[in-house]
This record gives sequence, structure tokens and C-alpha cells, in this order.
Amino acid sequence: MDSNNNHTFTLASISLLESNPVKTVTGPLPAVFRSPELQFFLEPDGGQHSIIFDIRITQLYRLSEVQSLCVSEGSESTKEKTYSKGITIQFKDEEESSSFHGAFEQWKKEVVIQVAFFQLGFITERLLAERSNEHKY
Repeated sequence: MDSNNNHTFTLASISLLESNPVKTVTGPLPAVFRSPELQFFLEPDGGQHSIIFDIRITQLYRLSEVQSLCVSEGSESTKEKTYSKGITIQFKDEEESSSFHGAFEQWKKEVVIQVAFFQLGFITERLLAERSNEHKY
């Protein structure tokens, strides 16, 4: 799966767990993987309203053959406190659920690999710069 391309799935419905009471939006609704995000549109035509998950800090759990729970971690940085967010996803059938889970795992691996390469490149640059400075004396 090429991370430069988007991968789109069609979902039967999404329930927003942070709303009180829980709000369910029925579809068909598009869900789009685009590195490093997973975007769930809350309108059938893929309009402006959506919820975005950072794949690096998101978990996907199967609740049944056709229902899953998607949860993203919150953070407590000194600048901003964010809370975890979650949705339940209803798929039209087990095959669509399995395909979605497979795509999620693949995209998550690709994002981790991209981050690792970025970090490795940064570390390599720092080491080369340090060695270059050592030879100046």
C-alpha cells in the first residue's frame, strides 16, 4: 500500500462517543486513510464535517463481526490538555470490517516505518555534523 495514495472505505454508520448522549450518524459514510491520519466523514458526500485520528496514537478494536471501536489517546502536555476520543464503527458486512482492519494495520506499520526513517535520518545527520566538528580541531 503506497502511503502517497489515499485509501477509502465506506462505512454503514459511526457513533461519536464523546457526545452526550452518543450521536450516531448513518451512511454510507466515507473513511479515508492518508498518512498519518484516518479521517471519518460525518456526511455521506464527504462534506466538511469529519473527525480525524492520528494513526500513530490510535487503536482499533473489534467489538463484533461488523462493529469496531476506534480510540485515540489524549495528551497532557504543558501547553494543551486533550482528552481521548473514540467512535464506534458499523460496517455493512464482515468482509468490509476485515478489509478495514487490515488496511489500518498496514497504514499504522507504514507510519511507524516513516517515523523511524525520519528519526534515523535526523540521528545520522547529527552524528555526521558532530564528526565533522571533531575534525576541525
